[in-house]
Amino acid sequence: MLNVDDNVRVALLGPVLIEGRSGALVEPPGTLAKALVVVLASAGRPGPRRPVSVETIIDDLWGDDTPRNARAALQTLVSRLRAVAADGLITSTASGYAIDADERRIDLGRARSLARSAEAMAEEDPEAAVRLVEEALALWRGEPGADLADSPIRDDLDDTAAAVRDSLIGLRPRLLMAAGEARQAVEELARLVGARPLDEALHLAYIEALAAAGDRQQAIAAFGAFRVRLRDELGTSPGPALVAANARLLQDSDQPTVERPVRVRIGLRAAPNELLGRDDDALAIRSLLDHSRLVTILGAGGLGKTRLAQEIAAQSSLPAVIVAELASVRTDDDVVLALASALGIREVVAGQRLADAATRPDLHSRIISELSEWPTLLVMDNCEQVIDGAARWSADLLAAAPHLRILATSRSPLATSSEAVYPLDALESAGSSGGPGPAVRLFLERARAVRPGAALPFDVVSRLCDRLDGLPLAIELAAARVRTMTVEQIETRLENRFALLTGGDRSAPERHRTLQAVIEWSWNLLSSDEQIALRRLSIFPDGFSADAAERVAGIGPVEHALDGLLMQSLLSVHEHTVTGELRYRMLETVREFGQAVATEPEEGERMRSALLDWAAWFADDMLETVTSMSSYQRISVEQDNLVAALRQAMDRRDRDAVVTVFAALSYYWTVTSSHGEVVTFGEGVVDALRGYHPDAAHVDATAWSYVMICATALAMGRFMGVRALVRLRNLRRTAVISAPEIVAVTDFLLAFPDEQRAQRVIERMHTSPDASTALLGAMLASQLAENEGRVGEAMAMATRAYDLAHAVGDQWRASMSAMMIAQVSSQTADHQGALRWVDRAEAGLQLVRAREDLAQLNWIRACNLIGVGRNAEAAARLDAMVLDQDGVPYGMGRMDSLTDFGYAEIARSEGRTADAAEHFREGMRSFRSVDERRSPWYPMSMAATICAGVTDASMTADEVATWARRLRSLTVALHRARPGFIDKPVLGTAAVGWGAWALTQETLTQRAVELLALGEGLQSRQDLASLSREVQFSRAALVVGAEPVRAARAASAALDVDERASRALVLLALPLDAAGV
Repeated sequence: MLNVDDNVRVALLGPVLIEGRSGALVEPPGTLAKALVVVLASAGRPGPRRPVSVETIIDDLWGDDTPRNARAALQTLVSRLRAVAADGLITSTASGYAIDADERRIDLGRARSLARSAEAMAEEDPEAAVRLVEEALALWRGEPGADLADSPIRDDLDDTAAAVRDSLIGLRPRLLMAAGEARQAVEELARLVGARPLDEALHLAYIEALAAAGDRQQAIAAFGAFRVRLRDELGTSPGPALVAANARLLQDSDQPTVERPVRVRIGLRAAPNELLGRDDDALAIRSLLDHSRLVTILGAGGLGKTRLAQEIAAQSSLPAVIVAELASVRTDDDVVLALASALGIREVVAGQRLADAATRPDLHSRIISELSEWPTLLVMDNCEQVIDGAARWSADLLAAAPHLRILATSRSPLATSSEAVYPLDALESAGSSGGPGPAVRLFLERARAVRPGAALPFDVVSRLCDRLDGLPLAIELAAARVRTMTVEQIETRLENRFALLTGGDRSAPERHRTLQAVIEWSWNLLSSDEQIALRRLSIFPDGFSADAAERVAGIGPVEHALDGLLMQSLLSVHEHTVTGELRYRMLETVREFGQAVATEPEEGERMRSALLDWAAWFADDMLETVTSMSSYQRISVEQDNLVAALRQAMDRRDRDAVVTVFAALSYYWTVTSSHGEVVTFGEGVVDALRGYHPDAAHVDATAWSYVMICATALAMGRFMGVRALVRLRNLRRTAVISAPEIVAVTDFLLAFPDEQRAQRVIERMHTSPDASTALLGAMLASQLAENEGRVGEAMAMATRAYDLAHAVGDQWRASMSAMMIAQVSSQTADHQGALRWVDRAEAGLQLVRAREDLAQLNWIRACNLIGVGRNAEAAARLDAMVLDQDGVPYGMGRMDSLTDFGYAEIARSEGRTADAAEHFREGMRSFRSVDERRSPWYPMSMAATICAGVTDASMTADEVATWARRLRSLTVALHRARPGFIDKPVLGTAAVGWGAWALTQETLTQRAVELLALGEGLQSRQDLASLSREVQFSRAALVVGAEPVRAARAASAALDVDERASRALVLLALPLDAAGV
């Protein structure tokens, strides 16, 4: 998506936009005006924008339907366009009209330019070339020309844009292969061959990529499938190149080996007790999984499918086992979010530096990437309510991840070609030796738990279990009645209930009807208030508190009804480990029964309204104290219920409820780094609020909702952020926002793209008399100052933010401020200071379970423990990071990618330079994906590798020279791709790294010394000991003498930071043999 700082004046790759009078991109007034923009932007003509003649414009705009006075009509159209366009954007000459924008300031032209740059650097630096292609593809915001109606120019724009996009999409797999990313190339080519099934060149590339990725058998199969398709559809055979490639595959018997990772277990639950009577089932299902990649445990609700799947997952020997619970998922489209949540995939981390934010791959690609890394068992639990979505995802995942196996549980088959179904039978009452079977043992265990002294005759219990069809849930519900009844009484009443259901709906599974009878029997034992409570409280998808029950049930006192439901085992209750409050929960089957008996439309409407009323009340209460730790924790507990209420509010267009609930949720999601949820739900919120004019009570919540959507979406490159920004601007103009913090952050967002105006807003914020506003302003000022290399100012602002956060009781922001101080301390090699601030940051982040921020904190701690010589403690921290196979991406690549650099520094400090060199090499290899190589830590790690290699003499000259060449190319290419954005400390680190190598080259020593001095002025990162500037200055003094080093440092100090950055880029871009530096 197009960002506000992209410096684009004309956007054609989606809805047509132009630079407006405020500097922001705006929509031209009407279809004809948009078409005029396309004509003037010369969509089909590369090179500088030349004036377009009046005759050509008229022909392109109107074609055969030219108006009577076409010139006058054109003049009027130009005037209307100029009224909204930036001054000087639309120019006129004697020969016609033009747009004052060179190729790179028109998004389509920029895409072409990036494609050419990528082609040019394909051989020298394919990784950087891939990044350029991705940047180009990110410029598309929708379908080009879709808003041009039937304009004659529409097809030209569509064809031109499609050609550019096709060339980029075709180029990317080739670059990925050159960069050694065969697995990603396979994913790209698989989509391409699916779209162009008869393209032989694409199929050859696909087969070669599969082979390079180690999937030789799949490559052979792909050739066979293509040969059959050619024969059936065209009556031809594959060409010589494809045949030769297939022959090589058949001759090559070498199989790739996959290194076994540390065991990964996500979503497994500790078994609460022994699993009775399922040993044979577990053995049979494991055998099926050995031969079938998708196995579905099929059966009615209450059979124990989930428990059995958990047992099989726990016993699996595969390196990775992931459990994705789908019980709370209600739409097929949300299956992807459940899978992403299970895998711990997030968008952006709340506490990362602005410079570390990076566009991330879409969820589909990231899920496939995670599940493709190692042989994996994925458990998809409770698929029946999203059966189509589960089926589609299982098919997609199995097709894309050859080492993946899926175990599903469902009441319905997934009905895919790869599925093996295992029908789960009921528990037997009698054991193989004549003793009690698992059904009886289950009843006895549960019954004795509720009344230890109860008489439990074996023959009566056995008959009872037979009558219950051996269904575990039915047995447990019946056993709970032992609290107040004998087993003989239970048997008698159960018999009457079953008789009522004889001859019922024959299309329903028999076991489901039996389970329905058991629940209905318990239902009929409830009082009227208890039945009302069960029916109405079933609307909560994830349990509820007593306060929530009172508001939604609408009866009083609700405690009596809850106690009755507990006695019937239709509810369970536990004390929440975090909040300490009592939490009530229904079994999912009981909850579904409660919803099924709410048959009256009026009752359903009343239940939905009550849920919304509760959610709005709860969210409004949380917004009053949203920065308190207790509010974070309470929102965390109620998150699923609030999401359900938000969906209903959006469906019903209850806009007051939408803004109130979303405002609370979006703040919580930001704290926990769940930015994907803000964007996912934000789009629906923006749609629901179209035409909404909040009353005074809801203005702040509305503004906060727009703020969160705008800030998050724009940071992630989503055009939706612009929509939210427009709404926010209108709200700021027409309504009174009362909260000072919301006013300040609104003004900050509305200031862009005017950076000076934004800076003034920040200055007003951090000097505001309102403590919360000043706190947020200080945090923003610290981030901006650090990015500009003003570390003293960054430290001062972060310290002020920390003090203010404590003053207002905002523990999360206090922790985030402490982490910012720790980070600045770390990068300036203040190891003791960094460790002190890490300790202060950790406690608060643990309380909000900000896992990604905690991972970053762990890395900072490890680096600085090494810095003070506490290697054993540092190694323990690094070992823990290795064991965390999720990796926790947060803008630094994967956290476990960085551990090798920590081990390398430990080895260096202990004199084991050869071991250190190998760790540096492995660390660089661990930046596998394009996304990881986009991280600022990629060039910084490369610089560390170079510095260590030359300082320790632990690598060959050719090896270090290769890294230096890559670092130089990467730094220059990134700046050319984004000339308006420079992370000064990262640039400084690259300068120090390249300069360290250049000291070894006799003709480059003068340039090396200057770059080292410029790196110092740009506050190069010194998190790792190998990046120490003083070490390199000492080397430089030995090479060229102390006086030239002193002079270079003095000359750098005389420049301002922007001049240092410009000079460093000039020196890095110079050819190696350039003279006169």
